[in-house]
Parts: sequence; C-alpha cells; structure tokens
Amino acid sequence: MNETTKELIERACALRDQGDAQGALDVLRGAAERWPECDLLHLLMGQCHDDLDQLAEAERAFRRSLAIDRRPETLSFLAYALRRQDRDAESLVCLREVLELEPEYEEAHYNIGCHFKRAGDPDAALDCFQRAIDIDPDYAAAHAELGFGLMRRNDRRQDANAADVRERALRHLQQSVELDPKYHWSRLYLGNLLWQLKRVRQARVHYEAAARLRPDDGFVVASCADFLSVQSGGSERVDSRFRRAIELDPEEASVRYYYGQHLLRTKRYSEARRELLLADRLGHPRAHHLLASLGEDP
Repeated sequence: MNETTKELIERACALRDQGDAQGALDVLRGAAERWPECDLLHLLMGQCHDDLDQLAEAERAFRRSLAIDRRPETLSFLAYALRRQDRDAESLVCLREVLELEPEYEEAHYNIGCHFKRAGDPDAALDCFQRAIDIDPDYAAAHAELGFGLMRRNDRRQDANAADVRERALRHLQQSVELDPKYHWSRLYLGNLLWQLKRVRQARVHYEAAARLRPDDGFVVASCADFLSVQSGGSERVDSRFRRAIELDPEEASVRYYYGQHLLRTKRYSEARRELLLADRLGHPRAHHLLASLGEDP
C-alpha cells in the first residue's frame, strides 16, 4: 500500500468517525477506482454501506474484498451483513470459516453464541460466550450474554445449585457493566437479575441507566417502564413512558405486552385486552396465556 492510498484511507476513516459515512464512501470509491485490488478499500466501503443500511451493497463490497484476500475480519463483517438480512445459515457458515482461519477469534465465538441463542440452543450459546471470555477476559458483551444466559437457565431449571448459578450470573453481569458502563444490555440484564433478587433500589439504577443510554429504543424504554409500573403498583404516571415506547417501536411485541400488563395493574381491562391481543399477533410467547387467564371482561 503506497502513501497516497494510506492518506485516502485515513481521510475516509476520519470522515466515518465523524458520522459522515457517505463522505467516507465517496473517498473510498475514488481510491478503489485507482487501486481496485486493495482489499482494505473494499472492506472499508462495505463498512460504510453497512453504516448507511445499504446491506446488499455492503455484502458485495465485503465479497469483493474477500476475493482479493480472505481475511478473518472481513468474513466476520460479511457474517454480520448477512445476519442483518435474516440469512442466519449463511452467516453461520462465514463465522465457522473465520474460526478455521483463526481459532482464537473471540468475536466469532461470541457471534456464534448469539446465533445459538436466537436458534433456541442456550447451552451451546453459553459454551461459545465462555470461550470468547477465555480468549478475551475483558469482552464486556460476552460477559453480559453469559450472565444473562445463566440467569435464564436458572429460571428454567431451578436445580440444587441454583443459588451458585445465580451468583455466577451476577458476577458476569457486574463485570460487564464495569468493563463497559455504556453497554445498555448489561444494564438491562443486571437490573432484571437484581429485581429477581429483590434488590430493587440497585435494580432501578440500572434500568434508568439503560433508558438514558438508549432513549430512542422502544424495547429499552418499555422495559424500564415495566419495572417502574410494578414498583409503583401500576401508577398511571408511568403511562407517558409506555406511550413513548409505542411511538418508538409500535411493532415490538414486548412493548405491547408490557403495556398490556401495566393496563391490567391500573384496571383498564378493555385497553389491556387490546394491547395483549396485539402482542399475541406480533408473536409474544406469553401474551396468549395471559389473555386466556382474563376470561370475560370484568
């Protein structure tokens, strides 16, 4: 790579860091016309397309880069672009190839764990998250997912060592927050576990932190509102938070389910039924059971 190419790449990276993905892309396109066999240029173009939600273009750029040099990091980016297009099977193939090229690639282990989590294989997911942490003990997201996975497994099994598993989950979630205080999933997971442990004041700190970190995420806003609704006995003052969550993400099943529960707490049964029916249509796994328990309108 010559000095001119490096300068253009640095300029493009600076623009991307400033949030100008389109400007960075324009610089990279010009450079790629002059040096079409520079795999890094195509990799960076793919990242810019991804930033712009141009997923088909991102995929093409990553594949062009891989045709020049099959780097593990480029395969990892391609796997992510495929995942964002709901092509999980193809994404998993890419991630497994990453590990063939570089077995200690912790991000690939983590992402395979996320694949297993989505596919409903929590034990395989836990193994992958643990492997990622073994390679990189400071991997905050892996600690978060391992802690959450242990918490959920405990909820399902409730075996003799439940207290030990819960304590292990708590340690991983606390470590995730320490490593990355701005990672909202760590905050939500930890808040949920502390809530289960009846450490309500501590739980509230993390729910509120998550809502501050992601004020435009309907699921996060609704999760915090659900916690506050329970703690306040269904106070109607929580309504504004739920309305904001619905405005942000009207098609998120959990948002509708949490709001339906809140409406039940405040004895607004007809409205609650409407929200729970919508949650059920959107695929929430517990909405149908709650609707069945309501019977006829009171």
